[in-house]
Amino acid sequence: MLSGATINSGHSNRRVKELTIENFKKKSIPQSYLWKECKTLIRTPIFCLQCVVMPVAYPILVFIVMYAFVNFARSIGIDALKEFYDRIMTTWGIAVFISIGQVFYMMNFASIIAVSREAKNSILMKYIPVSLEKQIHWKLKIGIMTNLISGLVVSITYYLVIRNVTHSIFMFILLFYLNIVGEKVKVLIDLRNPQVAWDSEYTMMKQNTNVMYELFYTFVMMVILIVISFLFRGLLVFLMFILMLFLLANLILNEYIHHCQGKLVKKIV
Repeated sequence: MLSGATINSGHSNRRVKELTIENFKKKSIPQSYLWKECKTLIRTPIFCLQCVVMPVAYPILVFIVMYAFVNFARSIGIDALKEFYDRIMTTWGIAVFISIGQVFYMMNFASIIAVSREAKNSILMKYIPVSLEKQIHWKLKIGIMTNLISGLVVSITYYLVIRNVTHSIFMFILLFYLNIVGEKVKVLIDLRNPQVAWDSEYTMMKQNTNVMYELFYTFVMMVILIVISFLFRGLLVFLMFILMLFLLANLILNEYIHHCQGKLVKKIV
């Protein structure tokens, strides 16, 4: 066995690392698919910025600024939280916090370009021996995991304002399902209108008309939340009602994806 052989080189021989069974261990399909999605984002600067860096950095930055403002207000004798407490402890206040979470989610483009970012290679989705339903769920993972940071930031901020653990936990659960529903809607938008004919990642991101649908979806969700907030008085009842709506929406989307896989995959050319 030759080990570290060199020809016409002044470098010292290096011992070749022996291969083990772990080097040939087969990875699971979901793990391989997710790793492929991650590499696509990380290796492309514009995708990494818009789908990973900004969705994580922006909510954290907003939280730091708000925390600094509250501490500054208290240092000069003004309790900013107390000033807003009466307004926040209403169903309207809860709807505003959920809407803030939705705005943070809107800044994450991982799912709205889940198909388009693969350009002409997206046609391989038709021939991979895995159902489109599973591929969609795997494509959602990056957006969902990234948005968890935003949901956690909003929930912590909500707790700092109201100091109620139960309501804050409900807030996080609400934002979690809002996250799942929103990311599924984004992927479906991209599947129904894939924009794969592009030469520049920057151009594709800036001229992608699907982003407009994402803005419209965010606006509609905010209006629905605000309108429903005026129909309830109890905070916990309102939280539970909204949670049930998101759970129902999630079930409907799952059924749609399951029964319409054939129609959705035809859009990919």
